[in-house]
Amino acid sequence: MSWQTARGYCWARAMRMLSERSWATLTGVLVAAIALALPGFALLVALTAGPLLDRIPAAEATAYVVQGTATSEVKALGGRLQAIDGVARVRLIPRDQAWAEVQRRAGDGQPFADVKPNPLPDAVVAEFAPRASPAVVSAGVAAIRKQPRVESVQADLEWYTRLVAILQVASSLLIPIVGIIALLVIVVALWLVRLLVVIERDELRLLEQIGAEADFIRRPFVYAGAVALGLAASAGLGVLAVGRLLANQRLAEPGRLFGFELTLNYPPWPLVVAFVAGCVLLGAAAGNYCASRQISSAKPMA
Repeated sequence: MSWQTARGYCWARAMRMLSERSWATLTGVLVAAIALALPGFALLVALTAGPLLDRIPAAEATAYVVQGTATSEVKALGGRLQAIDGVARVRLIPRDQAWAEVQRRAGDGQPFADVKPNPLPDAVVAEFAPRASPAVVSAGVAAIRKQPRVESVQADLEWYTRLVAILQVASSLLIPIVGIIALLVIVVALWLVRLLVVIERDELRLLEQIGAEADFIRRPFVYAGAVALGLAASAGLGVLAVGRLLANQRLAEPGRLFGFELTLNYPPWPLVVAFVAGCVLLGAAAGNYCASRQISSAKPMA
């Protein structure tokens, strides 16, 4: 048998395996498509959440300076705050600037027309490093309170502590979730290939009698497994597209509330191609494994 004839026979036998049980093939491919869409959806969430993490506001502490403090002393205070562990940057807010901002927000400024002199103090805002630990932030705020010429400190740390706790829980769950999804994909791949790729013992006995090598016997299984999981991957991309569309409709309102666009973006085409190619290779490996199992189990009866 020539190389082309052998390959043609194996492809024809693989397609016959899938077509002989058309309903099982369709059902299995749809189930596998849903399972394969899960890691794709997790990737969409990760690609969307990554840029959003950079936009999470850092913790801040505002130190109000004792009135009458000289400008040089305020600048020196800013330098000392910059040296505190965890502080990333410091900005000074002069009392005149703060008063002008209050009047601007009030609209026409009538409620403050008769308020003289300016009652606001100078302020120094210390911004901590992004995603600094709550312990570092609390220690930094305590150090700010002890600085000379600081009359009071405003720092709302409750929201920041809750946010860091949520991020820590999400990070701790990430690896187990990824592991479970990967295990699910492997189990579904094996189940799909085992469901569809079946060889009769009589056919196997006949192939052995005519001297067919083990690689030749396994080859239709490999082809059928690759085709089945490739179809499931393609259908999974369709499921992913529908899920993305439905999710974006739900995320539109929360995005408006938080002030930024919250949408799931479809993965770039190199990842899509890699996903389909990976599923095809996984299907081929599963087909080879199932073939080896069936050949081994049938040999005692040969």
